[in-house]
Amino acid sequence: MEFHRYEDRKDIMLSHLLLVVETDKEDSQALAHAVWFARTAGAHITLLGLLDSSSEKSHFVDPLDWHMRKLEAEVRLKKLGQKLRQTGAAVHTEILDSSRARNLLQYAQAQAVDLIILVKRMERISELIHNLIKRTTIPVLVFQDTGSAPELSPAYRKLLVPLDGSQRAEYVLSFAAQFAQIYNAQIVVAHVLHKPDMPRSTRHSAADHSLSNQIVEYNRNELMPYLKRIAARLPGKVETRLLVSDNVAVALANLAEAEGIDLIVLGAHGYSGTPQQPYGNIANNLMTYSRKPVLMVQDLPEAQAATVQAGRQYSKQA
Repeated sequence: MEFHRYEDRKDIMLSHLLLVVETDKEDSQALAHAVWFARTAGAHITLLGLLDSSSEKSHFVDPLDWHMRKLEAEVRLKKLGQKLRQTGAAVHTEILDSSRARNLLQYAQAQAVDLIILVKRMERISELIHNLIKRTTIPVLVFQDTGSAPELSPAYRKLLVPLDGSQRAEYVLSFAAQFAQIYNAQIVVAHVLHKPDMPRSTRHSAADHSLSNQIVEYNRNELMPYLKRIAARLPGKVETRLLVSDNVAVALANLAEAEGIDLIVLGAHGYSGTPQQPYGNIANNLMTYSRKPVLMVQDLPEAQAATVQAGRQYSKQA
């Protein structure tokens, strides 16, 4: 299957950020970080409000109710826009008369959006986020709504870039490298060695455990030079981490907390990913459960992503 490689990289642009906001909530964390993004990169922000999809699921739409909801959303977005402009950010507000992922993507493509910023509630990935990632090659940044006030000066000082040793996963390095240069951030490249699986139905001898440890040590010796080569290809300050764990996603999440990571940057797939999956299991786990912001970069070329998408069967409400 064709996929992007690090050598295919192109200079990234962060001139237009799209922040999707709910019409009845103020995501102060996401707003603060979007402003910091925009001011640091010299980008402008579009605050995009999505009207509730309840009317889309009904055969009857009350025109007066729809009109009132749209007016309320426009008033709220205008206030948010004015608030952000006071910080010096260039802000535009827009209402999309749909909450469907395909309509959101069409808008983002038409407006040449470089980064889509979304907020998740609790430990779950909403249908909108899931369906959007299935459809787009635009990088997607997912925040968790913490319910707390944002830092006065949010910043991305330290980026975690998980790799699994495959060329496919390395595609994200181009984005992480340029992102780190724009925001003067340090990169931590991490690989988690998964311990060899052993039959659970039998007892294991000391020789069995010794063999398992030998395999881990062999893999460690092979991977250390690999990580050093990756670090040498990246600009600025780069550190490497090689961990051993039974659970790769948990190990990465714990590493992010222990290292004070500000942002996890990862590709949608690793070596085991298939075109039938919009993103792999590790990416899904980190997006769902990590308390850190996660920036996901799709590795499928746009033409292939469109081909894969055309072959899917989506629900009418997606």
